[in-house]
Amino acid sequence: MIASSTYVERAQQSRDAFLEELGQYTPNINFKVSTNNKKDILLRFFDFSPEYEEFSENGSWKKELDTYSKSKNFNNEVLNQLFSKEFIKKLEDGEFKLKDSKGKTVLKNPTDAVRNLYDLYIIQASIGKDLGFGKYFSEEQLKWYEEVDNLSDFYEKGPGKNGEDIATNIALPLLENFIVTSDEAIKNQNTSANLRFAHAETTIPFITLLDINGYSAKEDSFEKVYDKWLGRDISGMSTNIQWIFYKNDKNDILVKILHNEKDAELPIATSMKPYYKWDDVKNFYTNKLK
Repeated sequence: MIASSTYVERAQQSRDAFLEELGQYTPNINFKVSTNNKKDILLRFFDFSPEYEEFSENGSWKKELDTYSKSKNFNNEVLNQLFSKEFIKKLEDGEFKLKDSKGKTVLKNPTDAVRNLYDLYIIQASIGKDLGFGKYFSEEQLKWYEEVDNLSDFYEKGPGKNGEDIATNIALPLLENFIVTSDEAIKNQNTSANLRFAHAETTIPFITLLDINGYSAKEDSFEKVYDKWLGRDISGMSTNIQWIFYKNDKNDILVKILHNEKDAELPIATSMKPYYKWDDVKNFYTNKLK
């Protein structure tokens, strides 16, 4: 069994915790564990495309989303509960700036401040503790900020607009690796599982590229995205994609794809859903590589 992760500590921790639990059920399995280095084109492909970096930072979607997100303004309603008017004025005048560990300015105005508070609110679910940030937001506000977050994921990492494919195409190396390693495992019959632990920036483009469950449908209208594509369902905490292989009584190799432990539907003809012939799936995805 092979298990790899990105160099990021939380990805390694996820891998190790998963294997620790799995080892209780498969004590005789030999785990081949590795950590990818920072030049990780398979699981951190988003770090190695100048075109994608430009799209992520300056794509037309970002300016449009910024305009759309300003169509509702809850800054004062939220910030007045926490900060003095003098401090809020400093934020409005650009006198206060906060940078992250990479030197990128992440807080420079009231909108950034509220967004950071909202991020603290949503991270509570991940640590299993209510820190009380929800009390600063109404239900209407929480729904609005979730929609804006959802739009950001959809256009920056997911299907995006018609004619824009860079956010998905950067995942092609990972798709090719899935095909190659699957073929090798089938041929050699010496790998029971090949596990990879990465990030939402990895899974959302990959899931979109797989074209499962209609998740790859593009949308030009910001107003329509929230009703058809929810990032929390597509790539929430512990999101996983599984390719599980079988052999039938005719010696056909079949594959079933799971998204978060549920059968996924592919746009490929089959008479035995949720199972698909591996040759058909391989041809479908190989054509995407071309």
